Amino acid sequence: MFRYLFYTFIFLAGFNQLFAQPRILDLHEAAERVEMSSFVDILEDPQATLEIENVISSEYAATVVPEPGQKSIDVMRKLKSQNKRAFVENNMRRPNFGFSNSAYWLRIKMRNSKVQSPTERQWLIEAGYPSLDFIYVYVPDEQGGYTKFEGGDKYPFNLRQFNFRNPVFRVPHFTGEKVIYIRIQTSGTADLPLTLYSYSGFTSRAVNEQYGYGLYFGIMIAMVLYNLFIFVSTRDTGYIHYVGFIFCNTLFQMNLRGYAFQYLWPDNIWWAHQSAGFFLGMFAAFGTQFTRHFLNTREIAPILDKILLGLLVLEVAIAGASLLGFSHEFMSRAMVIGGGSFAILAAITGYRCFFKGYRPARYFNIAFTIYFAAGVLQVLVRSSVVPFTFFTEQAEQMGFAIQVILLSLGLADRINIMKREKEIAQAEMLESRRVMVQSFSRFVPRQFLTLLGRESIVDVGLGDSVEKDFTVLFTDIRSFTSLSEKMTAEENFRFLNSFLKRMGPVIHKNNGFIDKFMGDAIMALFPESPQQALEAAIDMRRELDGYNRHRLNEGREEINIGIGLHTGHLMLGTVGSEARLDTTVIGDTVNLASRLESLTKTFRIPILVSQAVYGRLPQGHVFKLREIDTVRVKGRSEPVIIYEAYDGDPLSLQNQKDDALHDYTHALQLYKEGHFQEAMAIFERLAAQFPDDAAHGMYVRRCQKLLAEPPGTGWRGVSRMVMK
Repeated sequence: MFRYLFYTFIFLAGFNQLFAQPRILDLHEAAERVEMSSFVDILEDPQATLEIENVISSEYAATVVPEPGQKSIDVMRKLKSQNKRAFVENNMRRPNFGFSNSAYWLRIKMRNSKVQSPTERQWLIEAGYPSLDFIYVYVPDEQGGYTKFEGGDKYPFNLRQFNFRNPVFRVPHFTGEKVIYIRIQTSGTADLPLTLYSYSGFTSRAVNEQYGYGLYFGIMIAMVLYNLFIFVSTRDTGYIHYVGFIFCNTLFQMNLRGYAFQYLWPDNIWWAHQSAGFFLGMFAAFGTQFTRHFLNTREIAPILDKILLGLLVLEVAIAGASLLGFSHEFMSRAMVIGGGSFAILAAITGYRCFFKGYRPARYFNIAFTIYFAAGVLQVLVRSSVVPFTFFTEQAEQMGFAIQVILLSLGLADRINIMKREKEIAQAEMLESRRVMVQSFSRFVPRQFLTLLGRESIVDVGLGDSVEKDFTVLFTDIRSFTSLSEKMTAEENFRFLNSFLKRMGPVIHKNNGFIDKFMGDAIMALFPESPQQALEAAIDMRRELDGYNRHRLNEGREEINIGIGLHTGHLMLGTVGSEARLDTTVIGDTVNLASRLESLTKTFRIPILVSQAVYGRLPQGHVFKLREIDTVRVKGRSEPVIIYEAYDGDPLSLQNQKDDALHDYTHALQLYKEGHFQEAMAIFERLAAQFPDDAAHGMYVRRCQKLLAEPPGTGWRGVSRMVMK
C-alpha cells in the first residue's frame, strides 16, 4: 500500500513538472518596474524554423519545470541534446545563452484584473540588450490572432516604436488574461533581459539613464579633447595613441549600449553591426601602441615589445576583418580574444617594467589593474556568476573612466620625468618668446599670421601677402561725433574700449578677426564663409541691446550701429618699410563693404549685405533677409543689389517685416518695373499698417518724386548714391 502511494506521488510530481502552467504577471498588482525573468518560459529553436502558429499550438502548451537546484539552461541543453523542444520555466535572473545561432521564444502570461481606461496606465516591454539582431513581439488581437511588432538592430532605427537605444514595445491595453510571445535571434550574445515598465516608470528611468551616460560620454570626449590639446602642445605621440585609445573605446561603448545606432548611424545597419568589431580592434591597437610608447618597452622589455608588436598586428587585423564584412558571430569571438589578450598582456608588461625600476609604470599598473578587474567583473556578470546590480552592470564604464584619469596623470608624470632638465634649460627662452608673441598678437591677429603662413610676428617680412576671398564687415557708431563732443578725451577712450571689447569677442566667436580699429569703426575679415560674417553681424546687434541696457542703467543714452557686409577677392599682406611695417587689406571688396555701412544711415537699416553675400549663403538658411534696393555707389559703375538682414531687430519689428514681406516684395517689383502709382499704393498701405518699418515710407517718398519727375525709358530701378 505504501509503495503504491509512493509511486503515485512521484508520478504526480513529475506530471506537475512537465505540465506546469505558466506563471502569471498581474498588471493590476505590478510595480512601476518589473523584472520579467521570473514570469518567462523559454523555448529554444535550434533550427530557427518555428513560427507563431507552431509555438501557440498544443504541442508546446506544457511547461517543463527545472528540478530544485537545477538551472533552466541545463534543462534546455538536455532537451537540445535529445533533439526535443519544449518551453522551460526560467529560473535565471537574466537569461543569457552566450553565442548561439538558435532562435529563442519567450512566453509571458499576463493578467489585467481590473477594467480601466487605456489612458490610465500604459505598459512597455524593454529588451535591455541593444545588440539583438531580431526581436519580434506577438500580442493577441481582438480577432483571435496575433499582432506582430518587429525590432532589433537589423532594422533601421526609425522603424522602432520608441526612439530609444534599446528595443521597446508597447503592451496594448486589455482586460483579462493574455499570453504574449517574444522571439529573439541574434548572431552575437543571446542575452535576453526583459523588463516591464509603466510608461511613467520607463520615462523616469530613461531620463536618469540619459543623464548618467551623457556624463560618462561627456567625460570621455572631454578627455579626448584635453589630450589632443596636450599633443598639439607637446608633439608627444603618446598622446595621439592615448586619444585613439579613449576615442575608440568610447565609440565601442556607445555601440554596445545602443547610443551609436541611435544617434550616429541610425540608417546604416551594416555599419551598426560591423563597427563594434572595428572600434574594439582599434581600441586595443591604440592601447597596445600606447603601452609600447608609455612603458618604453623597446628599451626596457624588448621581448615583450616584440609580443606587443605582434598583438598590434592582430588587433589591426580584427578591425580590418570587421570592415571586410566578416560575420557578427566571428567578430564577437575575435573581439573577446583580441580584447582579452590586450588586457592581460598590458598588465604583464606594466608590472614587468615596474619591477625593472621604470617609475611611470606605477600609474599604468594601477589604471590597468582597475580596468582589468572591471572587465573580469563584467564577464562574470554576463555569465550570470555575479548578480546584476547598478554597480556590476556599470563596472566597465566606471573602471575605464578611472583608468583614463589615472593614465592621463601617468602621461603627465612620464613627460615631467623625461623633459624636466630640457624644460628648465629652455624655460627662460620660451617664456621670453611667449610673452613677446602674446604681446604682438594684440596688435596683429593670429589669423592674419596663419593666412600669411607665418608662425609668429617675428617671421613676417615686408611684402608678405596672400590673395583670397574674404567677407568684409564694416561697422561704426551712429552719430559718434555728436556723442563724443559731450565727453572728455578720457571718457571717449573709456567709452570706445567698453564698446569694442564687447564687439571683439562676437567677431572671434564666429571665426572672424579684426583687421583694424578706426576710431569708432571696426573692419573685420571672415576668411571661411559669408554665413559666419552675417551671424557675427546679427550677434553684434544683439550684444548691442545688452550694452544699451547697461548704459541706460548708468543714466547714459543708447547708441546705434550700422553694419555693411560684402564678399569678394582681397589682397592681404604687409606694407611700409623695413623700419616700419603695417598689415592691411587691399581691394574693391573693402571699399564696397564700407559704402554699404554708410548706406545703413541713408536707409535707416542696421545691417546691409551685398548680393555677393546673399548669393553665397547656404541653401535652406534661416536668416531673415529682404531686398532693399539696387544701387550704384560712388566709385563703382556696376549696380549692386543690397539686402537687409533683420534677425537682430526687436521681435515686434521682425514680426512686422515678416507679415509685410509678401506685399513688400510685390510692391518693390512694381517699383522696379516703373509702375510707381501701383507700388506707392501698396507702400502707403504698408506704411500705415507697419509704421515702425522705415523702408515703406522711404519708397512712398521715392514713388511720389518719380511720379512728379518721371525717369524716362531708361529706368531700371537703380538708385544712384552720390555720398561715400
